[in-house]
Parts: sequence; structure tokens; C-alpha cells
Amino acid sequence: GQQQQLVGAAPAHAADSAAADAAPVLARADATMVDSDTKVARLRELLGAAVRARSEQASELASLRADLSAERSAAGSLRAQRRRELAQLQEAELRVEQLSEELGALRADSQERVRVLEGRIADMEEAEQKRVALEEALAAAGPPPDAPP
Repeated sequence: GQQQQLVGAAPAHAADSAAADAAPVLARADATMVDSDTKVARLRELLGAAVRARSEQASELASLRADLSAERSAAGSLRAQRRRELAQLQEAELRVEQLSEELGALRADSQERVRVLEGRIADMEEAEQKRVALEEALAAAGPPPDAPP
């Protein structure tokens, strides 16, 4: 009976001993769970911060892409405008060249006309001088003999 009592006592003593031995383990487990909860909370904070940073980066990247697209569009428009203006400039330069050639031809023609007109004027002045001289000679010669008085 004593043995049985010992055996029966052993389990009670063993339970006390096991509970005493388990207390530090449970305390460590509780501390580990608290540490684990803290770690999980910290990881959640870090994950949230990373997600926000990624979202901000994505927004900034989208904004930069939109800016780049707008700049490319503006640059394309400027290049097209430059090409149009260059074409207009080339047309204007060609027109200036054509007008310069026309002006040269008109000047040459005008100079020729002036020379011809000056020749005609000289001929007319000479003819006028001859007419005046003839009239003077006739006036000096008097009236014709058969002319009525």
C-alpha cells in the first residue's frame, strides 16, 4: 500500500515538479509570443511602409512617364514646326532668287529702253534744231516772191 501511496504520491509530486519545471518554459513561450507579436507588428509596419513607398514610386514613375510623353509630343511638334519653317524659308529664298533674276532682267531691259529713248530724244532735239534753223533761214529770206503781201 505504501508503494502504491508512493506511486500515487509520485504523480502528485511529479505534477508539481513538472509544473515547476514548465513555468520557465511557459514564461519563455509567453515572452517569445510577445516578441513574436512585436516582430509581426514590426513586419506589418515595414510591409506597409514598403507598400506605400512602392505606391509613391509607381505614382512618381507614372508622373515622369506622362511628363516624358508630353515633352516628346512637344519636341515632335517643335520639330514639325521647324521643318515647316525651314520649307517656308527655302521657298522664300528661292522666291528671292527668282525675283533677283527678274529684277536684273528688268534693269537690263529698262537700261536698254532708256538708251533707246535717249537716242530718240537726241534725234528729236536734232530735228527740232534743224526745223528752228530752217524757220530762221526762211524768215531771214523773206516772203516768197509769188506770195500775196
